[in-house]
This record gives sequence, structure tokens and C-alpha cells, in this order.
Amino acid sequence: RTRKERKLTTQRILIVGWDGGTWRVFGPLVERGLMPNLKSLMDRGSFGTMTSTIPPVTPPAWTTLLTGLKPEKHGIFGFMEGMVCADSRQEFRSRSRPVSALSLKHRSLLDILGDAGKHVMCINVPMTYPPRPVHGIMISDFLSPSDAVDFTYPAELKDELEDYVIDIIHATRIQETTQQRLGYAEDAWVKRCTQIVRIRADNIRRLGKTHPWDFGIVVFTATDRIFHPRWPEIVTFLDKEAPTTEMERLLLEFFVELDRALGRLVESFGDATVLLTSDHGFQQRADHAVHVDVWLEREGFLVRKRRGSGRKLRRALRSVLRAAMEKLLPPRLTARLLLKATDRQTRMAESIDRERSVAYFAGFDAATYGAVRLVAETTTALDEKQRSELLRNLIDSLKNMTDPETDEPIIKEAFLREELFPGAVVDFLPEIVLEFREGYTGRVDPLATGLLGPSPKDNQIGVHQLDGMFVLAGEAVKPLGEVAPLQLADIAPTVLYLSGLPIPNVMQGSPPLQLLADEYVATHPVEHRDYAEEPHRPPGERAAAYTQEQERQVKDHLRRLGYLE
Repeated sequence: RTRKERKLTTQRILIVGWDGGTWRVFGPLVERGLMPNLKSLMDRGSFGTMTSTIPPVTPPAWTTLLTGLKPEKHGIFGFMEGMVCADSRQEFRSRSRPVSALSLKHRSLLDILGDAGKHVMCINVPMTYPPRPVHGIMISDFLSPSDAVDFTYPAELKDELEDYVIDIIHATRIQETTQQRLGYAEDAWVKRCTQIVRIRADNIRRLGKTHPWDFGIVVFTATDRIFHPRWPEIVTFLDKEAPTTEMERLLLEFFVELDRALGRLVESFGDATVLLTSDHGFQQRADHAVHVDVWLEREGFLVRKRRGSGRKLRRALRSVLRAAMEKLLPPRLTARLLLKATDRQTRMAESIDRERSVAYFAGFDAATYGAVRLVAETTTALDEKQRSELLRNLIDSLKNMTDPETDEPIIKEAFLREELFPGAVVDFLPEIVLEFREGYTGRVDPLATGLLGPSPKDNQIGVHQLDGMFVLAGEAVKPLGEVAPLQLADIAPTVLYLSGLPIPNVMQGSPPLQLLADEYVATHPVEHRDYAEEPHRPPGERAAAYTQEQERQVKDHLRRLGYLE
């Protein structure tokens, strides 16, 4: 082999994850010269859109990246096992628990690379708590409980960390009220996010220099934490030549620090092929909440136990009661009382006359997608032809749903479960999945009487979206500039291919050979093979990821992030 061929063969691979990263933000920042290290990586490689999973939510997205399998095959659709992300019904929650590393049923990149003798470095990657033994080092993710002592592998690795922080979250609306009374400064939170980016990058560089690794994957979650509550300020800032407010100045400092962290990692590990990627994109929260159940009721697919006039009265009383609680009670007590209240989707399910209804709306991702489920009591006995006709009638009706003010369609597309998730290995997926047009999102509201309502007031002002981002650069990568989109399922096969290893036949993605150097592709034919399905599990492994108290902590953490009701 020539010296260049040997260099192509022996390169390390480093994945840098920017949680929620999107060209909607980083494109304009690069154009304005504010992110020179990202620009440098783009100039010497290929970049484009990284298409996320459906739903575009953290657990299914990162699981797809790690396994090369789409959600219908790995079975993870949200933050709770056995349910899709925004389906909060008590019948599901009562038998579910937060997802964790133990939820992964298939071998991941870390397993396959480790078995091949490759050293791995895995830091802050979602779906890695509790950490399992790897051929290398691991620091687990933001779902690690606050009292966890076993968030690293090996255990003594935590002694090498300096000022390390697992996660930072933005206050919920109720918490913001408390903090404002106490003189809480919003800018202090943004400064803390910037500081955590620097701390994480410093720890990654130090660990990467003191521990051997052939494959590294490191994730910065502060981007997601910034985008959710501060999306309007970010969008406004992107249209300005310079910051005009203190918040815009702090946001600029955050992006500059994020770019500086990327540059330091690329410089520190200069021999590595680098893939910068996000798990999903971001967009503005929809202006209109669509009460699909109201439409289903009008169309005769759903029958309620009580009439709409009674729901209007209960809505008014509920609003008055909540306002009084927030005004008169301590905020922490108000939060606890609201969390004990029955969630909207359970109350909706209980309001349906299940002997006369055939379908109802359920949450899916709380942003772009929604779901329609059939009522078992009235549809289980249908034969295949009758069921198919019912589903088609539902889809035709839903596609005719229009905005009462503009007469524009609300639904962009409606999919049968089998169309969107072929060969699904789980039994909890809805029969129909709806994709809403921009500006609309589905909402379950048992007290709603109108088709449209305002979006909920919470800290999720920016919401997840399918179009993420990627940049791939290295000796084995062609500098093609902007290229066609890739999918998250392509990443695992790409890493294995560049590592000189066969790709499991079960993986649903493929390496983007069109982006790789011709001489590398010519000398490295793609190989596939069968691997054992189950990941390696150490002897005496715990049966559950969390104790009851830790599970309560994790659920509370997810609620404060806006991911659970």
C-alpha cells in the first residue's frame, strides 16, 4: 500500500454531536464569519442535512445513530418505554419507565467496535445510562440520576473529571415565577450553558489524550437547552449585524464558545475523520393548536359522554382554579399539585363513549406529528376489508380538515402505520400518523370545543424538527461542499465501513460512498455479515436502570425539560 492508503486505513473516527443542531441557525452564523472552525470543517469536507427519525426526539434518534436501526426496529419512540413520546395516558405510563441503556435490545456501535478490538471513547451520548463495560471509556448522559455514582466506565474515570456537569435545564414556567421573585437572572443561565460547553470540551480533550481510542463519540446538549426557550431571540439575532440586547450578546458568546470547542477538538485529534452531526433540527413552535378530537367528533368518528356546553364551563372553572393556585400558593406546592392531576390524554380517554366511538386523537411528538388510534371496543371485530375502509375514510376526512379562518389545509400528510413504520417490532404504535403543516400542531384537550386554539404557554418555544445537520471531513472524505441529505441510520454503517469492519445485515442505513475518496472505496469493498442480536450484558447486571426514587428524579427532570406532561 502507498503511504496515503495506509493513512486512509488507520485514521480514527470522531463524532461530535450538537443536540438539536440546525443549519437554520448555524448557516447564517457561518456566513457572518462568527463560526470560523465550523466553516473550516465545511470547506475541507462535505455537509448537508441529517434527516432525523420519526418522531424527531432524542431517545429514538440517538438509538438509531448507535444501532443503524430505525425506531420501528429498535422499538424506542420517546422518553418512556413502550409508548410514543407525547402519548401521556395513564394506561401507558403505569406500565412504563424512563428509557435507558437497558432499553437497547440490539448491538450498538460500541459493542461491535469493542468486539473487534477497537478502543472507544463515549461521552454524554443519550441512551448510555447506566454505563455498561466497553472497550474504552464512557461517561453517561443527561438521564443519569442526580445522585448517581455509577455514571462512568470504568468507575474510577469520574476521578479524572474536572468541574464536569451532566446536564443543565431551563426553568419551567412555574419555576421561572419563583426565580423572578428571588431575583433570578435569565442571563446567568445562558452564561452557565456557555461555561458547560467549555468544561465538557476541556474534559474531552484531556481524556482523549490520556486514554487510547479508535472511535470517539461526544455530545454537547447545551444547544438543545438553549434552543427550546430562547428560539425567538436566536431568530431575531440572526437577522442583525450585531447584538443589540444583553441576551443577544450572551447568545453570541455561547455560539462562539461552541465553535471554539469544535476547533479545539478537531485540532487536538487532527488525525481523525470528523463527523459533526445533530440528532434533529429545530423550528418555531406552531401558532395554532389543532384539537383533532373536535374534528373527529364533528365527523361522527368520536362520541363524547358529555356535551360541549358542559366542557366550556369546566374549562373556565379549571382556568380560574389554576390562576388562583399560581397566585396564592407557593410555586413549588402548585407544581406538585399540578403534577398529581390526571393528565389531559387520560382525561380525554375517560371522556369518550367507547361503545359508540371508533377513533380518537393521541399525542405523538408534540410538534410536527400527531396520531389517531382506533377504539378497540368497536373496531377489534372488524374484518380486514372493513378495517381498511375505516382507516381510509378517516384519512380522507382528516385531509379535508381546514383552518376556519383561512380555509387552508391543516394536515400536510396522513400515513398508515404500515406505510411509515414497515415491519414494526412493537405493538403500541397508532394506526394513523398525521404530519401537520407548518404553523399547526396537534393537541389533546378534553375541554376543547373549537377546532383551533393557541399553543400552550410553556418553555418549549423552539421545538424539534426533522432536518438536522452534518459535516463530514477527513483524509478519506471528498471536499464536495453541500451534498444531498443523509439519514441517522447511515451513521453506524459509515463508522463500521471506515473502521474496516463488516456492516451487520440488520442495519437499515448504508455508508455514503459518493462522499468518500475514490482510492479508499476502490480498496475497501463494503462487506456485510450477521451479528448476534443481543448486546453484551455483564454478569449480575441490575434488572432496572433506576431505583424508585431515581425514576422519580428522572421523570421530574424530563418534565422540567418539557418532554413529559
